[in-house]
Amino acid sequence: MPIGVDELLKAYGAAVEARNASLFVGAGLSRASGYPNWSELLGFARVEAHIPDSLSDFPLVAEYYIQQSGGRDRLERWIATALRDASGGPNEGHQFMAKLPISEIWTTNYDNLIEASDPTASVIASDEAIANRSSPWGRRIIKMHGSLSPDGHSWITPPVISRTDFERYEFRFPRIWSLLRATFLTKSFLFLGFSFSDPNIELLLRLARSQDRSSITPEHFTVLTKPSDPDDRILHDLRVRDLESTGIAVVEVDHFDDIAPVIQRLVRRTCEPRLFVSGSDQGSDIFAECCSAIGSRFAESSIDVASLGGPAGMGVSNALGLALSGLGTYRPERIQLFFRKKNEPPAALPERLGTAIYSGLDKDPLRRSVIDQCRALLVLGGSSTTREEVEIARSLGIPVIPVGATGGVARAVWEEQAGHLASVDFGGKAADESQHKRLVSTDPNMVAMGAYRLVSQAMYLGQ
Repeated sequence: MPIGVDELLKAYGAAVEARNASLFVGAGLSRASGYPNWSELLGFARVEAHIPDSLSDFPLVAEYYIQQSGGRDRLERWIATALRDASGGPNEGHQFMAKLPISEIWTTNYDNLIEASDPTASVIASDEAIANRSSPWGRRIIKMHGSLSPDGHSWITPPVISRTDFERYEFRFPRIWSLLRATFLTKSFLFLGFSFSDPNIELLLRLARSQDRSSITPEHFTVLTKPSDPDDRILHDLRVRDLESTGIAVVEVDHFDDIAPVIQRLVRRTCEPRLFVSGSDQGSDIFAECCSAIGSRFAESSIDVASLGGPAGMGVSNALGLALSGLGTYRPERIQLFFRKKNEPPAALPERLGTAIYSGLDKDPLRRSVIDQCRALLVLGGSSTTREEVEIARSLGIPVIPVGATGGVARAVWEEQAGHLASVDFGGKAADESQHKRLVSTDPNMVAMGAYRLVSQAMYLGQ
C-alpha cells in the first residue's frame, strides 16, 4: 500500500544525505507553469489525422500522425510552438528542487524549466554529451527525450515522441540508457511529476522490472496523483500495486500542485543540520543560564548554530563554542554569526568563536535568507523582532522550538503550541509532550534537555 510523505522524507532524505540519490522529473511538474499535457500537446495531430479519441496511447497517436499527415517536421514545429507559447517560467516546485543537494536530475521533459531554475547546472541532452569528459563537474540535468533551445525556436535534440522513438530508444541512445540503468541500480531515485496517463510511466516500469528483485538494491520512490473518478481509482490501485511489486514505493497526492510542498519539506529535511537561534532577554531570571545550558548540550550533537548576533544567538553560540573547544572538536564553521549592512563599522565579537559573516543585505532579506538555510528555529525570550522571525520560519515550513521558561515571545509561542501539540510537526512526528513541558521548567538543565531532544527531532537527527 502507498506510504506517507513522512516515510518518504525519512528514507529518501537519508539517501540524499548519503549523496546516494537522484531525481527523475516528469511533465506533471511543468503543469503548474501552464505547460500543456500530452492530450493537449497532441490534440491537433489527433484531429488532422482523424485519430479516434479512444486511442489513449499518445506515442501511437504521434506515430499515426507522422505516417498519415504532416510528417515529423510539422509535428516537432507544433510541439516547439506550443511549449514556447506556454504561460510561465519555473514554478515553486522547480525552485525548491534547485535547492536539493543532489548532483543529478533526470527528466523526460522537453522544456527548459529545470535548467532555468538552476543556471549553474550542466545540461546533457545527447549521447555525445555523456561521453564529453571536458564538461565541468557539478549538478547535471540529463534530458533523455530531447530539449528545446532556450528561445524555444529550435530543438537542441529532437523529441522522443512516437512509438518507434520509444521502442528504439536504447539503440539510439545507448550511453544515456546504460547510465540510467546503472544509476537505477546504485542510487535511490525519486520520480516526480508522472501519472499513469503519461507514456513515460512505462520507462519507470521497464527499469524496475529489468532488475533482479532478489538482490539487494536501493529503495526507489514516486509521488503520484490520485484519480477522483471511482472507476479510474480501481485501475490506479492495480497499477500502484504493480509498481510496489517491483520495488518502487508510492506516495499519493491529490493534485500535481501538491508536489511542490513535498519537495519543500524534502529540502528542509536535507539541508545542513543548522539551527537558527532567535530572541533576547525579556527579564527572565534564567535567560542567560538557559542559553549557556543549551549551547553546552548541543556540543554533543551534530547541530550547527546560526543567528543574526542577537542576545540569544550570541549566548547559545558562545556556550557551544566553549564546550566544543573543551571537547577538542571546535570548528569555526559550526557557528555562524550574520551581520546586516550598516553604515557604521561592525561591533567586535565578545569571544573569538565561530565565523562572522558580514552581509551586504538589509535586515529583512538577510534574516529570511539565513532562516531558509536552517532546519529549525529556537526561540528564547524575544519581542516583536523575534515574533517576525517566528512567522518567517512558519511561512517556510520550519519547525519552531520555544523555550517558554525565558518569557517573551518564546512563552507566547510555547502556549500556542501547547494547545494543539498533537498537530505540531517535528521531523514527521508530533512534538513530544514530555519534552515540550521541559521547555518551561525552572531548571536550566531540564530546559536544555527538552530543547536538545525537540531540536534533534525537528531536524531529523538520530533517525
